[in-house]
Amino acid sequence: MTRNESVKVEDMCRKYVTAQQHGDIDARLEPFSDDASATSPIPRRQLARDFYA
Repeated sequence: MTRNESVKVEDMCRKYVTAQQHGDIDARLEPFSDDASATSPIPRRQLARDFYA
């Protein structure tokens, strides 16, 4: 991974954690496409928006 790529990943992670800490669902979902899905420890697939809500 290049230094530039590393900086981009770190920035995305910081934004995600900040959004998580502030309960900002829209900011938390920004890196995902509208139809992204997430898998929880409970075996079922669901839309990322529902998973993180």
